Amino acid sequence: MPFTHQPTMVCGLDIIPNKNTINNTNNTSNKFIQGFTASFNQTFSRYISLCEDIDSREKIKLKNCMIEALTNFSLINKIFPKHVILMLEGGQSYSKVKKLTENIVKQIKESFEELKLEFIIKITIIMINKKNNLRIFSHESTDYNNPIPGMLI
Repeated sequence: MPFTHQPTMVCGLDIIPNKNTINNTNNTSNKFIQGFTASFNQTFSRYISLCEDIDSREKIKLKNCMIEALTNFSLINKIFPKHVILMLEGGQSYSKVKKLTENIVKQIKESFEELKLEFIIKITIIMINKKNNLRIFSHESTDYNNPIPGMLI
């Protein structure tokens, strides 16, 4: 399995509207829930999950989640991870993704500093974009059709 040659923590972050806080003017939520999960074993099959209330998608609270995840990882493995991989949905404009990424990296580094880590932990951020406009057609003579089931691309 990739990344298992060194201690690695795989994290996931997702943000959803909080349906329990409804704005009286238009029946929409103006609060969000941040879900965070982090693995702490070599096969990435054991993990912790944490939730935080946040005011907007841009104001994530990652620092405390990372501190708890890193502490948990070190208690179980007797070592801090050498590599942290964070996956999150990035379905936003480039300027928002850039700002969000800078905020994420800042908070992760702050968590490293608060734990007084004296070595460099590699950070990989994977932005997942669910909005896909790709359409694939097969071309047969003069006709275009959907690809047949099982077609490799």
